[in-house]
Amino acid sequence: MLDYIIIIEKGDGNNSAYCPDLPGVAAAAETEDETIDLIRDAIELHLEGLKDENSGLCNQNSRP
Repeated sequence: MLDYIIIIEKGDGNNSAYCPDLPGVAAAAETEDETIDLIRDAIELHLEGLKDENSGLCNQNSRP
């Protein structure tokens, strides 16, 4: 399993996160912990979809 870099941005009353290696994968929640949980779920779901489509992954910043 690879680790992915995520960027968390704090706003007024919420947090958002995205994964630079996986365009379109993002999450937002009230707390940082909730945001991290949601982005993990989003990454997992996205990777499952790519696997189902037999899409190759090119992740320059990811690491095993």
